[in-house]
Amino acid sequence: MKWNVVKANSLNVGSVTKSSGVYCFIKSQIIEGIKINAKALYVGKSKSIRSRLMQHLNYNKCHNHALLVDLVAQSRNETIEFHFTELPDSKIDQVERDLISKLKPKHNILLKGV
Repeated sequence: MKWNVVKANSLNVGSVTKSSGVYCFIKSQIIEGIKINAKALYVGKSKSIRSRLMQHLNYNKCHNHALLVDLVAQSRNETIEFHFTELPDSKIDQVERDLISKLKPKHNILLKGV
């Protein structure tokens, strides 16, 4: 799988594909320009990854306000990146479940038992 990465903010939405696939928000600390302690915040899937990122960044459309608070709270000592990969519809559900099971993201409350 080839993953693309952008900083999770509204300035980078245009560089995200409109295709279907799986995505993940990853939070890291930054010390002297080096990313450390990377942790998955949320794994999701979408028919349009760009539209879904825009929803996550919009308070009125976001269904997970705790994730939105993490996104807004980024500072110069930490960053949240948006990782995404395009996938055929037939593989999206399985890849999402596998990632949630392996990464155990903080904000995937509904699928914690996966």
